[in-house]
Amino acid sequence: MIERLLSYAILLKCGFITLDKYNEYLNEIFLQHSDNDLLLELQWCSTDTKKAINTILEHSREVEIDYDMFGKLFLDELKVIYIEMEIHSFAEKAYAAWNLMPKSIDQIEPFWTLSYADDPLSWGDEKQTREIYEKMFSYYENHGR
Repeated sequence: MIERLLSYAILLKCGFITLDKYNEYLNEIFLQHSDNDLLLELQWCSTDTKKAINTILEHSREVEIDYDMFGKLFLDELKVIYIEMEIHSFAEKAYAAWNLMPKSIDQIEPFWTLSYADDPLSWGDEKQTREIYEKMFSYYENHGR
């Protein structure tokens, strides 16, 4: 649960998803776990994007996160967005997402890719940038996790 919440918080903060999409997931899991203090707190601030994101980011620093699960969830969501988004806008937001990654994973793959995948765009090489992102999206398939 926290892995998907963290994924959504990062995607929401970077403008990859809407508050409505986040709230749809929040409502779904709250109905299943209405006794969860974190979910209750998030329900109370469901219209305050900044507070919701900060609450999730703070909570994620205090609990154990399965970063393989987080990575799979995050990249699955990101891949759908990538397919539908203009590459320069995607790259800008992807770099912002990397800056929000927990420090324990921001320097390892596949997350590290978000920090440099857009470099070839600076010399007009969209094809190479796309190849880098697409390799990132297949990270968990290729590493048997």
